Amino acid sequence: FPSHDTKRLVSVEKRFLINLVSDSPLILVWTSIYYLWHYIELGTKTEIQKVRLEGMVKELELKTIKSGSVYIHSQGGVNRYDLRSSRLFNVQSANVDAIAYGASGLWLAEGNRLYLYKNNKKELYLALDPVDAHIRILRETSEKRLIIGTLASGVYIADPNKKVRKVIQNISRIVTG
Repeated sequence: FPSHDTKRLVSVEKRFLINLVSDSPLILVWTSIYYLWHYIELGTKTEIQKVRLEGMVKELELKTIKSGSVYIHSQGGVNRYDLRSSRLFNVQSANVDAIAYGASGLWLAEGNRLYLYKNNKKELYLALDPVDAHIRILRETSEKRLIIGTLASGVYIADPNKKVRKVIQNISRIVTG
């Protein structure tokens, strides 16, 4: 015969429900703190990203205002829109894979070749090796380094002395910045 009182025995289901009800306020408080913390943290990160984006847009607007021109890359090549005269000028017809405007001037990519367009002149700046390193994306950093994304040969960085190094290998189909 059992040595304990059978009237005091509680089933596992009832014990679970009693514990759940008694612990619910504590679980609710901690869950609320957890979600509130993450909501605030996410909001802060979003605000920081928004401020950074606004800064980049302002910087781009200032560059555009200083130059007085906006460069447009299309299927027909590259055009320059003069903000002062509201006129459109052709820079180059066709064969342009990517463009970027930076402190050094307008960068044009054709296949594996990179050109600098400045003072209405286009000069070869460098050619990537291998020949099949088709340039698709260009970005100039504030330190005047060029970040070059290719279709199938990875990502390169070219410094102001034209020294090129591959920074990401085995990546393909880079198509947008």
